[in-house]
Amino acid sequence: MSLRVAILEDNNEDFENACLFISEWSQERGINTAIIRFTDDQILKTFTEDKFDILFADIDLDHTGSGFIICRELRELGYHNSLVFLTNNRDYALKGYDVSAAGYILKPLSHDSLSGVMKRAIDTQLGNFYYINDRSHITQIAFDDIVCIAKSAHYIHICTTTGQTYNERTSLSGVLAKLPSQFVQCHKSSIINIRHVEHIRGNNAYMSNGRSLLIGRSYLSSVRKCISGAKKNHPASA
Repeated sequence: MSLRVAILEDNNEDFENACLFISEWSQERGINTAIIRFTDDQILKTFTEDKFDILFADIDLDHTGSGFIICRELRELGYHNSLVFLTNNRDYALKGYDVSAAGYILKPLSHDSLSGVMKRAIDTQLGNFYYINDRSHITQIAFDDIVCIAKSAHYIHICTTTGQTYNERTSLSGVLAKLPSQFVQCHKSSIINIRHVEHIRGNNAYMSNGRSLLIGRSYLSSVRKCISGAKKNHPASA
């Protein structure tokens, strides 16, 4: 998977920190990320629709708040992808709602503060599909068709509702980073789609395809919490 990230930031130190943490996060998950920098309204003059997937913007550019104005104009020009504000001031955060910002991060930036918004941005960019790119072709798998994912040696095995299993040479953490919140890790070597959990008995999750997966002791609480939350949001399926 590849991502195009734009950073609207006039402070060199803040820009370098953002680049560092975004690059580290991407490398951990096997995501190829290209970063381009803008420091002023030049981003408007060179704008083309969907030129980048995620925009990180200093809301208080030049200490005038012009970052927000630029982002509002970008929305008017047709930028529809993820927008995340960087700010020194919590009071600016509420302004993000005016331009449908995906979130905001308080400076100084950190790996942890960037992680959550990067995950949400990727969820948005992926839409409803998981993609496997093996260089010769790209395989598209609907998230709702994925029952569970298991790891064996250097490969992960994606089990689907059709009975077909797809294999990919990658890490389990790299896969999890590309999945929406309906997926939860239940063991050091497996991930389940909570929408396909029929029931939990003891330390086992029984899936819609007839398979049962062991839930590690350290994962049991989070798995139950995710399933409980899903039932609250979709009571008809409870």
